[in-house]
Amino acid sequence: MTFKNLRLFRRGTWADLFLAEVVGSEQTVVIKIFRAVNDSSMRKIFLRELKVVTKRFHSHVLQALCFHVTPEQAYYVMPYFSRGVLTPYAGKMNHEQLRAAAKQICEGIAAMHQHDVIHGDIKPDNLMVTGDGNLQVGDPLGNGAGCTIMYNENSGGTPGYWAPEIAGARGPMSKPGDVFSIGATLYHLATGIRPQDGINLDPWTVSAHVPACIRKMILAATRTNPTERPTAAQLLLALNGNMSALESPSNKLAVALLAMGGLVLVASLLGK
Repeated sequence: MTFKNLRLFRRGTWADLFLAEVVGSEQTVVIKIFRAVNDSSMRKIFLRELKVVTKRFHSHVLQALCFHVTPEQAYYVMPYFSRGVLTPYAGKMNHEQLRAAAKQICEGIAAMHQHDVIHGDIKPDNLMVTGDGNLQVGDPLGNGAGCTIMYNENSGGTPGYWAPEIAGARGPMSKPGDVFSIGATLYHLATGIRPQDGINLDPWTVSAHVPACIRKMILAATRTNPTERPTAAQLLLALNGNMSALESPSNKLAVALLAMGGLVLVASLLGK
């Protein structure tokens, strides 16, 4: 690809984003150019990020168009989304749009998790709106393991959206941490209110018009104990009607033990 009309779009921690047009097609793209690529730590960051953004996880996960890496310069090229990010639409979606957004977010993250890649910074600001109104999970300033790193290789996130066990870089990024961020993101999209650390994320405390399915997903995804949260794939099952997928493992175990106790009781009665 050859580019023209390069202009600064946004400055980042390790790299700068530029807008440009592709010569011949006039397609607008975003070019992420890394600074100090000769520094070994910076080069490691670039190569780690490049490994993720060039992989085809899912149609709802952003993928780089091309890349270039030399000792002097390193960059990759992404599509430009003229409709921007999902944040301005928070609190303004109807039920159908909210469910569609939830489905596409979960599909993208579930695909990443299937390949053992953690996003680490899920929030409306990292959800890009395509020309046809669909979503792509992007990570222009993210912190996930395998994605762009702002603090160190395994920690980061955004206040309000990060899980309590991760907040303030207390713990490493994780799949349950991503699930919590999905729940916090859905709370923001459903209510129009940005989540804050420690607040009640039950959307019905703000609006009873939030669909019951979305509410249950939010409450399950944002459980304090990470081992009690469903997976991104289980959130998808719930969206498709299988609400039992949201049950916590401890509840499932309790139900199983009760069932076993009932069978033992029946067996003892029959044996009399």
